[in-house]
Amino acid sequence: MGNRRYAKIRYPTTNIIERLHEIIISQRGFSGYVSKGLVDVGIEWASTNIEYALDKTPTLLLRGAAMMYAYTTFHAYSDGNKRTALMSTAFFFFLNHYFLIITDDAPEFTRDLAITCLDKPHVPLDEIRKTAEWLRMKIAPLPSGFGRGFLTFFLTQGSLDVQMFDAFFDKRLEHVKGRFLALKRNNHVDQNLP
Repeated sequence: MGNRRYAKIRYPTTNIIERLHEIIISQRGFSGYVSKGLVDVGIEWASTNIEYALDKTPTLLLRGAAMMYAYTTFHAYSDGNKRTALMSTAFFFFLNHYFLIITDDAPEFTRDLAITCLDKPHVPLDEIRKTAEWLRMKIAPLPSGFGRGFLTFFLTQGSLDVQMFDAFFDKRLEHVKGRFLALKRNNHVDQNLP
């Protein structure tokens, strides 16, 4: 068997998660924290906690599911946690050359995940696996071309800072922001949750 090189898994920074949350709240909701210390919880669950839970190397899909679970379940913010979970997970996959398609059932799925995890005892790994199954058919590789090459160039030049994010990724997030607005118009399930 030859030497196989694996791509380095990239995670959004805490500053980027904050920026994503600002974008979400600018559409609707209110800013503020329940616990500012939980802002990096999704990154931690995706990068390390899932490894300890599985006792092996998790797939990118399980890492993304762990991120989504953590941001949905552990409320860092006063408002917009489920939307932050979706957008952060979409950005995590984008950094790793995949595209998360946010489907019409996304608000219900994140709502149900939040209710399950808040209302009754649960096994986090079971919920992460359910989330991974939900994500599985919504993930597609980024197409080859200039955009993917540009992303690779930016990511190999150093750390992902907020200025680079605003310059390059804001355009990519226009699609996600538009999708969130469409879901808001079509579905108001998010409004009655704790």
